[in-house]
Amino acid sequence: MQRELSETANFIRLAERNSSFETDWAIARFERLKAVLNSDQGQAHIILRFGERAGIACVQGSVSADLDVLCQRCMQAMIQHVAGEFLFGLIRDEDAADLLPKDMEPLVVQGEEQSILDIIEDELLLSLPQVNAHAEQCSEYLRQQNERREVDKIASSPFAVLKNMMSDKA
Repeated sequence: MQRELSETANFIRLAERNSSFETDWAIARFERLKAVLNSDQGQAHIILRFGERAGIACVQGSVSADLDVLCQRCMQAMIQHVAGEFLFGLIRDEDAADLLPKDMEPLVVQGEEQSILDIIEDELLLSLPQVNAHAEQCSEYLRQQNERREVDKIASSPFAVLKNMMSDKA
């Protein structure tokens, strides 16, 4: 497995050679991803295998990273682990997409060079949850808010109303 991976490559040629890569790229390389992050620190771990499957040139890969994002509840920094896997069938035009096996997504190859950077960045973006949030309660404010909801829930219970009516008669 090769370690060096450029941002663009000839996917068809790599598939013909059964090339494989495993490397780490700085998160700072991904411009679109940086827009949704708290900081661009860290690394993305990338594994790519080019080859042929079912007679179709393909690229299979995985990407993982620990991303510095903001929790949408407390607006504090947190680390969100993301990971994704993909299998692309390399096709020359969109009409060929119907011929791909069900487990392959189509990737239209145009020209000599394709962007590896864009594929990896897309996978990282797709792996992010819709809302970043700590698994635990984030702040004292949220804890107090949850306690108030519990008190309100108990007070609005029909049995609580009956209990209050009974204590008023006594």
